Amino acid sequence: MAKFTIYRSTDSGAPVLTGEVNKLVLLLDACLVNGYTASVTSITRAGSIATVTCPVPHNLLTGQSVLIAGAVETDYNGTFVVTVTSTTVFTYTVPGTPATPATGTITYKRLAAGWTKPLTGTNKAAFLQGAGSNGFYLRVQDDAPGAGAAKEARMRGFETMSDVDTGTGDFPTVAQSAFGEVCRKSATADATARSWILVADARTLYLFVKTGDNAVVHFAFAFGEFYSLLAGDNFRCMIAGRNTENSAVTTLDTLDLVSLPSAVTSFFFITRGHSGTGGSVNAGRHGDRTKGAQLGYLAGNMAYTNPANGAFYVSRVWVHDSVTTPVNGLRGRMRGFWHWLHPIAGVADGDVLTGTGELAGKTFLVVKSGGAGGGGLSLYIIETSNTIESN
Repeated sequence: MAKFTIYRSTDSGAPVLTGEVNKLVLLLDACLVNGYTASVTSITRAGSIATVTCPVPHNLLTGQSVLIAGAVETDYNGTFVVTVTSTTVFTYTVPGTPATPATGTITYKRLAAGWTKPLTGTNKAAFLQGAGSNGFYLRVQDDAPGAGAAKEARMRGFETMSDVDTGTGDFPTVAQSAFGEVCRKSATADATARSWILVADARTLYLFVKTGDNAVVHFAFAFGEFYSLLAGDNFRCMIAGRNTENSAVTTLDTLDLVSLPSAVTSFFFITRGHSGTGGSVNAGRHGDRTKGAQLGYLAGNMAYTNPANGAFYVSRVWVHDSVTTPVNGLRGRMRGFWHWLHPIAGVADGDVLTGTGELAGKTFLVVKSGGAGGGGLSLYIIETSNTIESN
């Protein structure tokens, strides 16, 4: 099992995303490769519990890890799992019995997701998945490459790369899309800051951006591993983004699209089919339509909460392949990414939900809204507990 780290534009020390060149590269560099640092007002200790007070909201979730540094009393320093007690306070277990309060210029660092950036160019880079992954590359061209200029970046996956512009095993291929996938950063090519959330571990990332094209919609992008049903699957990697350049139309977003198990989903590509031969496959995703889910996007019509037991219901999002012979097979499930089976009005953006019954031990972050179905009719449910399945 694994756990995602949640990064937000409202974090202290977070990078700023705008409609300017290289801003997406810098954001991914901070979240995936380097992490970023924020200041601490004070640390006090009672027994083995250190209490950290921050000058601004920390946006951490219980169970996340941070790196404490700068305390003169060195027992306070190190990487620790936190328990959140308020928007500006968290605690952790400290070794030893250091003096209280802590002294020094103290910081906490939101840890990077565990990727590397081995290849770079002018306003572009290739990011490499980290430990435990297939080790594939995400190429990010953020030099105002297309009709959307600096409002958008072009994204493409590669199995191998020799420099930032050269690779093999591309997905999607140039034949499937001349520009790859589109990640929209902003409605305007200027320094206007945009709200964003990035969810990632060393294998998979999901990025949600309020670009300004629509007041409620998060434009979205995803890259990395899905959980595969194929033993020893060396090609369990996917990419999903926008399928058109220079458009504010919300329905062109594809991460919140689902289809029938016999159909592809627009601009959702996996590295190869289940045979492991050939190349990039335009695959599909589906949830649990039998429980009231909408066909086409991530929402449903089951009453919230369910009248019989007061519970909420979500479905895993399945990856299916209706292209590779024999067709219409299940390939796997998206990691930590779930299909909401209720109307979206029952929950608010940023809500954290706690599972019960068969979802006991799981927590979920609501990212609202998605672009499919006309804009604002779907949402994203992201697993935030240390329960994310991995191959």
